[in-house]
Amino acid sequence: MKLIISVLILSIAATFAFAQQKQVEKVGLAAALADDEKVISELSRRELNSLRDYMFVKNGISKEQQSAYLAVTSVKQLGDSKLTRKQQQDLIHNIALGIDKVLATMNDPSELMRLNTSLVVNGTARHVNVLEYFGENPKVQSQLRPVAEAIDRVYDKAIAAAQKKADDIANQMTPQNQTRLSPEWEKAMQLVGLAKFNAANNKHTLAMSIDKADEKRAEVAQKGIAVLTEYEAPEFEIQGPARLGIAKLNIDIGTKESLEIAKKKLAEVSAEAKSPWNQKFDAMYFTAVADIVGKDFDAARKGQAALSKFISDVPPGDTNVRKGAEAAVKMLEYRIYSGEAEATAGPAGIAASLAEARTKPGMLTA
Repeated sequence: MKLIISVLILSIAATFAFAQQKQVEKVGLAAALADDEKVISELSRRELNSLRDYMFVKNGISKEQQSAYLAVTSVKQLGDSKLTRKQQQDLIHNIALGIDKVLATMNDPSELMRLNTSLVVNGTARHVNVLEYFGENPKVQSQLRPVAEAIDRVYDKAIAAAQKKADDIANQMTPQNQTRLSPEWEKAMQLVGLAKFNAANNKHTLAMSIDKADEKRAEVAQKGIAVLTEYEAPEFEIQGPARLGIAKLNIDIGTKESLEIAKKKLAEVSAEAKSPWNQKFDAMYFTAVADIVGKDFDAARKGQAALSKFISDVPPGDTNVRKGAEAAVKMLEYRIYSGEAEATAGPAGIAASLAEARTKPGMLTA
């Protein structure tokens, strides 16, 4: 068995020319893996985990160091377009678990923002859609939370790093170099603003991943609301997205008062003539969601009817967008039946109510 393992490892190692390259002196974990680092990365990529673990043992790498190594190398591999969905999810899982180790290796704010783009697109977007359109789901929430928390940490460092970069440029600025350095300072400050705005919206993702009975959910949501409220100012020119974000976070809190605030913000988005189609749709959709959360099912049904009419009277230009919007309306109807059944008959009455709902024309059969 040992002979087979050695042959496989040597076969993979032979694909790299790094043995002939001059190695930079390394210490700690880097020193231990100096000759085998790329081999272990390749073993991980090929999902040869038994061989990878053998290499860890061979190099005397502790469990903590293994987690650090996997997290850091996972970041490097995340951009590989050849990854399967499972490989991608495994990498994101490694990064989330070892986010402290990852952040210790990254200081460039732009690089940190790119990492979060990958984590959002590949790690949280699908879960967010499930929770926003299907409602609470403990399994999905448990899968989402560690990634959402990792993204939160990355944004914190990106904000600090971008602000430091802007401050350093400002401290170097003189009348002589102002013309040259001003654009760099502005770019750094724009990155600070973008990171703050994105971080505030990620609070919605994080809040949704937390059970609604947990007080931490409201605490997280309030932090996001505080930041997004600043971005409602006209000079930022993103009032619509800011108000939508504030509304979602208030829905996450779920109290009578917060739901009223959410509906007020959503009404402002709907009333704004310049709001694009997708913002108007979201405003109407989440108004109905707020009514469902508040158990006002008559209002939710009226909202659903208004949303259907909106799609019919003001259809989006893209056919796929329209199909997605129509599916969302059907899901909304499903949630209304489900919420009403739970409120009136308890969990035992949900199945019967949904069975009846499925018999209605156009109703989802999921």
